[in-house]
Amino acid sequence: MLKQILSLMLIGFLISVVAMKPAIASAKVEDQAFANRVKQAVSSLGTGETVRVKIKLQNDTKIKGYISEIAENDFTVVTSKDKVGTKVPYPQVKQIKRNNLSGLGIAGIVAGGVILAAFLINVFGD
Repeated sequence: MLKQILSLMLIGFLISVVAMKPAIASAKVEDQAFANRVKQAVSSLGTGETVRVKIKLQNDTKIKGYISEIAENDFTVVTSKDKVGTKVPYPQVKQIKRNNLSGLGIAGIVAGGVILAAFLINVFGD
């Protein structure tokens, strides 16, 4: 009886190990695919002080600044506060957002200013 129980436990353990290996490999492939998408996104943004980004890393660390350099395995973000460059490996990125106002956003601000100025001139102009 004890041999049967031990045999069943061993068989169950072996099945779980064999079934788990492809799941782990699949997760690594997905992580690599996500890292490649991050790399493409960073490349499309480009570099320079006008390319402001907010980055959230896998360990939930947040970095705000601009992309100063793009390399094969990582990119460098210079923080706005202390102007220190931080190398960020692509697989460490959990989320990346561009932090700039778009052309449409700037146009909206300008239009709002013009409307406000026209209103103030109408009300206080006479």
